[in-house]
Amino acid sequence: MQHYFMTTLLWVLMFTAGVVEAVPSHAPAKTAMSAPKGAMPVLLDGETLFEVRGIKTLTAEMRANAIAERIQRLADDPYLDLDEITVVTDDISADVLAKDRIILSVFEPDI
Repeated sequence: MQHYFMTTLLWVLMFTAGVVEAVPSHAPAKTAMSAPKGAMPVLLDGETLFEVRGIKTLTAEMRANAIAERIQRLADDPYLDLDEITVVTDDISADVLAKDRIILSVFEPDI
C-alpha cells in the first residue's frame, strides 16, 4: 500500500511541477524572492524529485530539506486522501497544499 501511495504521490508532485508555468513570468520581482545561484535536489528515498533554489530567508539546502520532510510525512500518512492535494497559484508562487498545509511553494527562480 505504501509503495502505491509513494508512486502516486510522486506522480502528483511531478504533475504539479508543470504547474509552475502558471506562475506568470512577468510577475513583479520581489527582493524577498530573489534566489542566490545554485539549486539543491529535493530527495525522497534517495531519488531526486526536483530541485529548488534558495530565497532570501532560506538557503536552497534548507528549502530542499524542509520540502523533503513534508513529502515524507505525507507518504507516511495512511489517512491522506490524494484528492486533498491541491495547487493554488498567485502572482508570486504556485503552492502545493495537502488540505490547508503548504507542502511546497514554487517561485519563479525555481523554474
